[in-house]
Amino acid sequence: MVGGIFNINQFFWLLGGLGLGALMLILTFPLFGKGALFIGGLFSLSGIPFVVIKPKDLTLFEYMKRKRKFKKKTKYLPNERKIN
Repeated sequence: MVGGIFNINQFFWLLGGLGLGALMLILTFPLFGKGALFIGGLFSLSGIPFVVIKPKDLTLFEYMKRKRKFKKKTKYLPNERKIN
């Protein structure tokens, strides 16, 4: 727990979102000037869904990982009989 509010994984998702926002601010400032603050702010919010949303009592990242793994399963029955 970090401060009793977030666990360490949630803290790193927030930190990653803030880092991405800072990176976008640095990259877009020469092009857009003060408009880069808006762009950087939007990108800094990208980590929020991974902290707040918990479908089926899983973290959002774990849920998306399991959903992707489930969709990659084979969709045919391997023990079908072949008819001559």
